[in-house]
Amino acid sequence: MKRIIALTGTMVLLCTGSTAFAQRSTEMYIPIGQSPGISGKQTAVGTISDVKQQERIIACSYASGSITAKVTAKTRIWLDRSKAKLPNTKGSFADCTKGRLVEVKYVNNEKRDGAEADWVKVEVPNP
Repeated sequence: MKRIIALTGTMVLLCTGSTAFAQRSTEMYIPIGQSPGISGKQTAVGTISDVKQQERIIACSYASGSITAKVTAKTRIWLDRSKAKLPNTKGSFADCTKGRLVEVKYVNNEKRDGAEADWVKVEVPNP
């Protein structure tokens, strides 16, 4: 009986962990605002209203206000090129320019002003 409980518990942990890993490894390919269970709940989606180059901080304005995010060396930045019907690619802090649509997910889901960004998706204008 103990063996069945242990196996069941292990299976639950493996299944739960693989879902999180799958989401993390495919996140860059999901367009802004369309991440299941994440977009709008654990992220801020809006327009970049200010960029502080020296501090590596971006300000995002959205429907209910604005929020800033610290972009560090660990922050993953992706370019959302879905509107141009192109695959998304890796980007850099230089791609975070004023006026672009952006989605920011914070480290440990700590969606507060000035918190460190886990990842940032930046919409690329159509060519």
